[in-house]
Amino acid sequence: MIPLVAFVLLLAAPQGDVYVADAGTLVMSGTAVRLDGIDLPHANSDQGAQAKRLVEDFVAGKMVTCRMQGSGLLSYWSGTCFADGEDIGQALVSAGLALDCPANSDGRYRRYEAPEARAHLKASATCQIEDLATGVPQ
Repeated sequence: MIPLVAFVLLLAAPQGDVYVADAGTLVMSGTAVRLDGIDLPHANSDQGAQAKRLVEDFVAGKMVTCRMQGSGLLSYWSGTCFADGEDIGQALVSAGLALDCPANSDGRYRRYEAPEARAHLKASATCQIEDLATGVPQ
């Protein structure tokens, strides 16, 4: 029997070593990390710009760590990132600037969605939730 070995790739950067490319992408030590489990407005929209500002303020002066998922085979990794231990994706969802993306989150951010968030943010096709009774995307 071959023993299974598991590991988690963790990337950390002190304050000043994190560039916020857009609300959903951090660049740490030259490695792009896409925030996993959330659905964000387009980067060029007013809401996208507002979300980027929130992330910039949220990470300013803090130690940022990311627990990576995925292979990193594209030009970026995906991961759950934290600023001084606080989940950046959760902060975006709680502020009403992002939605939970159950396809990637297993619903971990849904409880943090602001009540009006789905009314003013449009979920991407891969992150839409269907009403179980009607089969209509919400």
